[in-house]
Amino acid sequence: LRDCPLEMNVWNSFAQRRDWTIRGKRFSHSEIGDEKYQLGSANDLVSGKATCALLTQSSHDLPIPDKSVDAIITDPPYGANINYLDLSYFWLIWINRWVDKDGDYEREAIENKHCGKGINKYRNLLRDVFRECHRVLKPDRWMVMTFHNTNFGVWNAIHLAAHDAGFVLAEHDGMIYQPAIHQYETTSHAKESGSMLGDFILSFQKVDKPPEFKAIEYTEIGRRIERLAAEAVIYHNGATLSQIYMKLMPWLLNNNLLEKIGQKQVVPFLTRNFEERYGKWHLKAEPDQALKDYLEHYSQQHY
Repeated sequence: LRDCPLEMNVWNSFAQRRDWTIRGKRFSHSEIGDEKYQLGSANDLVSGKATCALLTQSSHDLPIPDKSVDAIITDPPYGANINYLDLSYFWLIWINRWVDKDGDYEREAIENKHCGKGINKYRNLLRDVFRECHRVLKPDRWMVMTFHNTNFGVWNAIHLAAHDAGFVLAEHDGMIYQPAIHQYETTSHAKESGSMLGDFILSFQKVDKPPEFKAIEYTEIGRRIERLAAEAVIYHNGATLSQIYMKLMPWLLNNNLLEKIGQKQVVPFLTRNFEERYGKWHLKAEPDQALKDYLEHYSQQHY
């Protein structure tokens, strides 16, 4: 019985959220001040008449003018990791006088086999939201999001959705790892087999026309993987496969190679110029001349 999980104290959880809410209100008060304006339309935000707006609706159709937003920060659902509406149904029935307990299952951008949502449906739902983000963003501005998943198909889906909507993932600093919050590392969800702790911060830039995916020769793929892997190895003084893959991911995504080159396919590209020791990859004593020439001009400040 000692190993059985225990339910959290409901009152302590409520009190903790209450304290966090008060702290948040104090912070917003210090930043925004006493002035409060009821939002009449999105133009009130653009003109500065209103300081904020809270919308409870699907993001695929927003009441915001074209090219009026400076930046978008979002945290989209991670594939099938969490079925939000299903999980919220229990507590929604207690407040159904004020909230639609049925929710918008049709527009919820997740994978859910019970709702007939596979990976393609998930991609299309995200694309609709990202197109709306593209519409309201000013030219060349950024959509930044946190994301993580162990399924490469989900990674490919979210990138293709952003690409189809008119965004490009920056290959330099377009993907930054954010370590997990310590309190969340012990949850049952985080302890599941294959779970990955932490998130990645992805930076997508709005472009007029995203580049078309092109066919890349196998030898060129190998050369690029070796170069990017060498950068990771030098920067980390020996890199794990995950660290190397984090460096490769933006390039693989932007060239539509993620479905073709998974983690298992990366290792064969490394064996010629790298060797693995105690779980980390290092450059061999004598890498080939092409890689040596590349590294002579490489600077860590560009990592």
